[in-house]
Amino acid sequence: MKSRPLTRRERMVRMAQDGLSNATIATRLGIKARTVRDLLNKARMSGEEVPFNAERMSREIVRTGTRLPPLGEAEIEALEAAARARMITATDLVAMVVRELVADPTLIDNILDDGVTSHV
Repeated sequence: MKSRPLTRRERMVRMAQDGLSNATIATRLGIKARTVRDLLNKARMSGEEVPFNAERMSREIVRTGTRLPPLGEAEIEALEAAARARMITATDLVAMVVRELVADPTLIDNILDDGVTSHV
């Protein structure tokens, strides 16, 4: 039995799950990045697991609404490489790291090494 071809939306979701940015997806599909953004948002609203792209991830962690400062291209690439090695999205990697940091406040103090003690 022959499987049906993927719809444009299904292809977009898979590309987003593979870590591609909206701009890259748009280029590959020959459509506008805004169209990609809108269709991926509709997929998210319908319950599909669609990660946010690196540009969005650099501004916020969606589930908590926590705002992050913009990340440079090198930082985004490093996060994406670490995420790919673990077969997860960069957003999931950031969430995992933050969970580990808050679970052991001494980690923050040790990483920053700024003389401030944030744990009691």
